Amino acid sequence: MARGSTAQRGTVLVLGGSSGIGAATVRRLAVDGVPVLFTHRTGEDRAQELCAQLGAAVRTVHCDVRDPASLAAAFEAAGEELGGVVHCAGAWTYTRLADLTLEELDDAWALNGRSVLLTLQHAGRLLPEGGAVVVVSSVAAELAPARQASYVMTKAAAEAAVRVGAKELGRQGIRVVAVRPGATDTPQLRAGTSEKAIEAMAGAPALRRLGDPDDLAGVIAFLLGPDARWVTGTIVEATGGLR
Repeated sequence: MARGSTAQRGTVLVLGGSSGIGAATVRRLAVDGVPVLFTHRTGEDRAQELCAQLGAAVRTVHCDVRDPASLAAAFEAAGEELGGVVHCAGAWTYTRLADLTLEELDDAWALNGRSVLLTLQHAGRLLPEGGAVVVVSSVAAELAPARQASYVMTKAAAEAAVRVGAKELGRQGIRVVAVRPGATDTPQLRAGTSEKAIEAMAGAPALRRLGDPDDLAGVIAFLLGPDARWVTGTIVEATGGLR
């Protein structure tokens, strides 16, 4: 299979695959010949356009990972041929500690934290031996930038879940890995971040640019594939040399 793909292991479910890193991952897997089911919460037209571009092996379904029933339905839609999972759904705010509300904290937990644990539960029940789960975290989980308390807290929790999940699911031959992107040039970043801040982010890594979604898609495709068969329970940084 091209580039060490996971096609021999069945469909990859990409949670949050209609834009940014998720969409780039869907494209990369499709090019590698891997059947993909990806989810979208908003942007149905964009999701359907992506399917049309990539062909019949790529499907999409609506899913809000904050809703346990919706998440379970996405796994059910993947069917019995499920071979891998990518959790790429997430969001952040720039709210200061003093201004955080319970509603914002609860939403951040449901989106960035709890949904990862539930994803690992479903993966443990449905993935075959040799399957893999890749969780997209953020370097913010360790760097802890100001005004991102809820995001940092929930991404750090997601990484902890990955380490625990790798130990438990490893008994079934299932690998669990997290990827830490740095600042990546996605619509979400552009929509919520000032140009001055984006310029600063682009100048911070050793490679002196923002990450591109395709940069992360390549790492994710590798971690799903057989060449990464001895990689589990760890956090892979893909930041262009931020530190």
